[in-house]
Amino acid sequence: YGFRDWLIRAKTEIDYAIFGTSDKEYIGKDGWLYARTVMDVEKPAEEAMTDDQLTAVTDNIGKLRDFLEQRGIRLVVITNQLKDKFYPQYLPYAVRQKSNHQRFDDFRARMRGVPGITYIDSTEILQKLKEQRLIFHKTDLHWNDPAAAEVARAVVNRIAALEGRKLPRS
Repeated sequence: YGFRDWLIRAKTEIDYAIFGTSDKEYIGKDGWLYARTVMDVEKPAEEAMTDDQLTAVTDNIGKLRDFLEQRGIRLVVITNQLKDKFYPQYLPYAVRQKSNHQRFDDFRARMRGVPGITYIDSTEILQKLKEQRLIFHKTDLHWNDPAAAEVARAVVNRIAALEGRKLPRS
């Protein structure tokens, strides 16, 4: 198929630029993009998790902690949420209506209760940073470099503190 890639890209750009639609992304207010697979498949699967399934996940993390501990390794768990948690106001209305509860918040609460692990919740770090600046790219699924750097700083400082080292960054 000659020009196949070019034709696919042209169709995608025409759909977005002229019709404001996309097969792969939800286009929200002010051009904010959200991945359809995340919002239509991954989030509903997460929301459908039962309490027993969440318990199984945290139990498995406990087993991993025990396995690593026997080898002298400390388990550090970092959770990251997607931009719909931080910027739901830009989601299209129909998508926003579907994602009112955040089951991941239940998981975060359970993670805080798992003994013997170092749990770092990037949500708390990013919420504070969000008061000062954007933390996610408007047209990408990922957090931006300043947000990533802030989380990395917090992780490095937490590990340094656990090991009794001088905090490298404050």
